Amino acid sequence: MFILVYWMYLILRVHGWRTGSLGPGQQALDVLSMGAPVLIPRLAFNLLSGNVVFLSLRAMMADFALLTFLAAWCFFGFFMSMVWLAEGRHNPITIGKWMLWIWFGLDGSGVSKSVEFHWLLGPILMITFAFLGNTLFLTILVSMLTNTFANVVANATAEVHFRKAVLTLEGSDASSGQNMQEKQS
Repeated sequence: MFILVYWMYLILRVHGWRTGSLGPGQQALDVLSMGAPVLIPRLAFNLLSGNVVFLSLRAMMADFALLTFLAAWCFFGFFMSMVWLAEGRHNPITIGKWMLWIWFGLDGSGVSKSVEFHWLLGPILMITFAFLGNTLFLTILVSMLTNTFANVVANATAEVHFRKAVLTLEGSDASSGQNMQEKQS
């Protein structure tokens, strides 16, 4: 993520410099500010590496990413069905926005517009998607995250010692590599 943010910053900065325009330069700073949501938690993870909350957050983020990917993969079928039922009456991006809003519980306009897809199948698909997306996904997510947190808390001491051992081994490998280079010289 850091590499992506910094490369985008550099590209915009160089483009602004080459064209003599202030717009890309300002946009480069805006892109650079997008690194803060990645950088600040990273600093906290490094400073408080032995904290149980941060240990569990690492594991929970992996579970969350996996479950979100699987849910999006499964719900892609609903999206395709709705696009095909719409028969060009609605833009696929609009259908995707409606589904996303329903999934996060922001707006139900997709449910009211679903009769425009098909008088019977449209509402059935949209309500089934809403039920599965909100109820099933959130229930599985809470269960997985609760289980992950319980496992991390149960093994917190061992996890902290493991992380310290890894850091120690990495440090000793780096210093022994330097000693080997000095001896060879």
